[in-house]
Amino acid sequence: MPDLRSFAEKCSHRFQCSEQDLAEAVLLKCLPVMRKPLARLILVREPEYFQSDLYLINEVGNASTIIQVREIIKFHNKQPATQSFMRRCLKIRLSRSKLQALAESILGETTTE
Repeated sequence: MPDLRSFAEKCSHRFQCSEQDLAEAVLLKCLPVMRKPLARLILVREPEYFQSDLYLINEVGNASTIIQVREIIKFHNKQPATQSFMRRCLKIRLSRSKLQALAESILGETTTE
């Protein structure tokens, strides 16, 4: 097995997808289950809707430790979020806690807070 260091490299290897397709694959894994069908439609019809989520996933992709992942997510939490109805009320958005749990699983680390 190649020496994989970053979340993106390890995740691509585990999910058998290219790093170009990784952000969407991670997004779909980190959405609330009941929102996935509608989210898939939005990804096809209005891909810019998930722009900030995909940006966060790409930033996390560069991380090689869970500490880095937490810092990236923490910084992203402080950024002004899109306040559309679907994001606020319907919760059609990336679950940051699921992203962190996925990163912990992929990077082989667990939360110690």
